[in-house]
Amino acid sequence: MIPSDLETIDSSGERVDVSSTGQIISQSASVVDEDNRSPSSSGVCGCLRFNGIQKAQGYCLVGIGNGSIAASNVFLSTAFIYLASKEAGCIDEKGAITACDQRVHGFLPSTFVTYIATIAGLLVAFSLPVIGAIIDHSHHRQTVGRLVAFFIWLIQTLQIFTTERTWFYMAILQAIVAALYEFHYALAVSYLPDVARYEVSHDTMADFNRWFFCLQYLGQATWLAICMGIGSSLNFNDSESAHLGQSISSFVLLICYTQGWRKLPPIAERRKFPERRSFLLEGFRQNFRTLQSIRQNPNKTLKWFFATVSISKAGGYSLLSIMISYFTRVMKFGWLDAGLAFLLGVTFAGPGATCNSFLARKTNPKRSLQINFLFSFLVTLTAPFVLNFDAAKAIGQVWACLWGFSLGWLASGQQLFFTLCIPASQETELAGFFVYCGYVLVWLPPLIYSTIVEHGGKEQYGLASLCILQVVSMITILMVPEWKDVVEGSKHELVEMNNASSQTAGLSEDEEMRLAVPKEHEAGAATKPVKASLPDAVGTTFIPDGEQ
Repeated sequence: MIPSDLETIDSSGERVDVSSTGQIISQSASVVDEDNRSPSSSGVCGCLRFNGIQKAQGYCLVGIGNGSIAASNVFLSTAFIYLASKEAGCIDEKGAITACDQRVHGFLPSTFVTYIATIAGLLVAFSLPVIGAIIDHSHHRQTVGRLVAFFIWLIQTLQIFTTERTWFYMAILQAIVAALYEFHYALAVSYLPDVARYEVSHDTMADFNRWFFCLQYLGQATWLAICMGIGSSLNFNDSESAHLGQSISSFVLLICYTQGWRKLPPIAERRKFPERRSFLLEGFRQNFRTLQSIRQNPNKTLKWFFATVSISKAGGYSLLSIMISYFTRVMKFGWLDAGLAFLLGVTFAGPGATCNSFLARKTNPKRSLQINFLFSFLVTLTAPFVLNFDAAKAIGQVWACLWGFSLGWLASGQQLFFTLCIPASQETELAGFFVYCGYVLVWLPPLIYSTIVEHGGKEQYGLASLCILQVVSMITILMVPEWKDVVEGSKHELVEMNNASSQTAGLSEDEEMRLAVPKEHEAGAATKPVKASLPDAVGTTFIPDGEQ
């Protein structure tokens, strides 16, 4: 808990603490936090154990496993570009990739990776609502999560055998596993709102959130360092480095996914599935209903936050594929250079997540995102002028650090904002909608980049196109209400959104209350009315200094 400098009494007569950082901590939040904190589990050690909360531990393990996929993808992507260039005849006598306009399977070798990202993004956009329906309307969340995790592991294992004869088929599998990766993330992240709302305070959740990302990025850095160390000592080429990366990823996934999904429990269905409806289409219908409810709701927090997520993640999360293609073609990066760039990016992503946690405490999560968008815009805007054909590879590594810091900050900031702003009983529905918004446009930037390069334009123009999305993100986040209104809106949107949904039409007040609280938390909520206890159980309310 944050030490308090001042005690006061709120309008209900309940004692609250006002900290020096301008945060108000309710007494009930303190009780929740203390219930999950023992003397032996306080501080850093307590955060690393996540106060014994199995959902948080399971999500963290899954995230570490996901980190190995991102790390291995760097080497696999450079292998795809190398093998495509070799088939197109764009390799010199020394085995280095040369700049040529020969095509393979109708594409330039340098744009193959960005086209894979485009296809994966489209698969996610059209398939993720089905996962959302599973999260919202069935009790099979854990089962589906385990199945998706298994298929990810299987494909990662098969891609160990990427060769000159199989690379094109492995590239198709790469688009599939990239889509499965996002399905898996949606299933895992849907466990977090319950943790934030019912088990810990906002303050503790901010610490958890920071450690989630720091440990994931530490895992990525570890896998990258191992691959680079072994590959450089044995003088591996691009293909052999991909074999090594996929082998390590397969081993890590087997451990982390198995243990992670053992800790993530089965969850009962939160909503009854409508009769005479198609399960495949219900997710799209639900997204449309959710979008209508958000649009019509007087509180504009969710409307502008989800718009911001759609635009900012499209530019941020497509950066890896664009960066690999750009560095390979413009700056002549090999697998070791690309691995080092990603290692530096991952290393600085952890401090980026810590920066978000610091700014969220000192100001609020909205202000942290605003600063992030401005920082990202300046970094990307200067990149085309600095990262050219004559630039040293070390300059590219510096920009990899800056982009990694920015992406770690962005991912941590948006997830923290999401877990703190959603209304009660909508967490399962909005978890899928949150991920869907993040990836509904992620196919667009790599498609724009590929189109520019394929039609003879400079790669610098394709890279600069990301700035447009960052400017739009800065505009949409400005439309989000002030943070104290964001938190207040999360307390009152429950009834309004439920009334807009056909799922609760005709239900009594008691039945609506039972839907609002998951079964595993009903015992803890039985001592007071649900609608009164939900806001209290959330914990810390971020309020900027001077607005108490």
